[in-house]
Amino acid sequence: MNVQEAKTHAPQPSKCFYECWVLELEEAVRNQQAISRRKGGKKGAKGRGSKLTFLSNDTQNNVIKIIGREIASQIVKEIGNCRAWALIADTTPDVSHHEQLSICARIVNRNGKCSEHLLSCKRASGTRAMELYNLISETLVSKGVSFGKLVAQTYDGASNMSGCYNGFQAIIKEKGGKHVAFVHCYAHTLNLVLSDSASVDVQVISLFNDLEALYVLFSKTQRIHDLFEAVQLEENLKVLSLKRLNTVRWHSHELCLKVLLSRYDCILSVLETVALDSLIDGNPRKTSIGLLKQIQTKQFLATAYLFREIFASTGLLSRYLQHVDVDFGKALGMVESAVDELNELRKEPELIIRYVEQKHDSPSVTWQQPRIRRRRRMDDENAEDEPAETPEDHWKRNTFYVSVDTILNSLKNRFEKNQPLLQAFSLFAPSRFPQLVKNFKTTHDLQACLNTFCETYSIDAFRCADELFNFVRSFEKFDCSTVCQQEDDDDDSEDDEGDDDYDDDDGEDNGWL
Repeated sequence: MNVQEAKTHAPQPSKCFYECWVLELEEAVRNQQAISRRKGGKKGAKGRGSKLTFLSNDTQNNVIKIIGREIASQIVKEIGNCRAWALIADTTPDVSHHEQLSICARIVNRNGKCSEHLLSCKRASGTRAMELYNLISETLVSKGVSFGKLVAQTYDGASNMSGCYNGFQAIIKEKGGKHVAFVHCYAHTLNLVLSDSASVDVQVISLFNDLEALYVLFSKTQRIHDLFEAVQLEENLKVLSLKRLNTVRWHSHELCLKVLLSRYDCILSVLETVALDSLIDGNPRKTSIGLLKQIQTKQFLATAYLFREIFASTGLLSRYLQHVDVDFGKALGMVESAVDELNELRKEPELIIRYVEQKHDSPSVTWQQPRIRRRRRMDDENAEDEPAETPEDHWKRNTFYVSVDTILNSLKNRFEKNQPLLQAFSLFAPSRFPQLVKNFKTTHDLQACLNTFCETYSIDAFRCADELFNFVRSFEKFDCSTVCQQEDDDDDSEDDEGDDDYDDDDGEDNGWL
């Protein structure tokens, strides 16, 4: 008897057997439901009700892990199918003071679309470059990600990440190839530029410390905040509030400075009222007296107007760098425009001084005489070499020129890294093709701008320049009909749209240059 015959002649379970099995299963389910109801009743007596919610920490963690694995597997699949990807990593301490490492991937898919994904978040046992490399490489290998299609890397400016010899980016280039370009985030770089300028002089440091103290004073006590609003309403002004200074986003400094200068008289009135009000606690009154003494100096106001002009030159660049679709060529052009504007500002410090004299001619607002630091006279010296200078000259020499020169030098030094490579990247953008046709007449002219790009990725420079040069001219003819049609459609749609007007300074003069 073979196996098939054995199965055929084997005794089959009777109908009675299935009925008994179903009855036993129903009995087991009823018993389990009874146990669940008893447990639910006990919890209901404690205020949770009798329903099962599946909201325990174990259940939630299991669900989160399952979802995380599915998302990570999808990201890994996209990395495997993409044309190229870039590595983004950063560390930050959590509430328990442990360093948490976030690993992100910026992907360019087959259609040329970019997307950014969080791949993993790990606790970092150390912040040295090799320790971070081992952790990141182990994480990527465990998820099935290779460095084969890695073309770029971006981190912060810390020495352990950006060091050219022993930094993390140097290790990645050594392991993955020199073509893996390191790009420091431009928005973070600009924040570092402004941070450098905000810590070079006592007047600048005092300006931003006083802005933070004003915010704390006006937001800490509801009575002072209401008084500030009431004073603005009495003057028929739009009610504004001071913004908190954020060291990461320098746009908050610009907003807070605008409120200070546009509501300067209202702030003075509030501080004077608080300083004389006996019903307010002692600490706010002491703070108000100190702030009154500090902000009623023309050095303070001149420094505030100086940084208003600095933010006017760099604010547009800062906001553009935070866009998702940043054009490197346009960003570098905006950096050069900011440098040109700051160079023009540097030529005329007297404009700020005259503006302060005209705008704030109250007798209570004066130039504070700086303390002269005298050098000890040696035995063989017969004369002193300390020149007598006015407060205005002292402010120009120690605050104005130092702040502007620091920003100019920092802009040039921090943004010049990878500038030839990024400029070469911008030449491949279709939006730059008209400018490319206008500026480059021959292939050899274009080749000079592509040398860094071709050396980085081991490409023949002349062939690359020749193909790009011919393609751009063909693209101009090919794209002409499509562009004309799109412009006609855009003109029809723009007739029905209005312009949005936004007055962010409520009538305050934006400048004098």
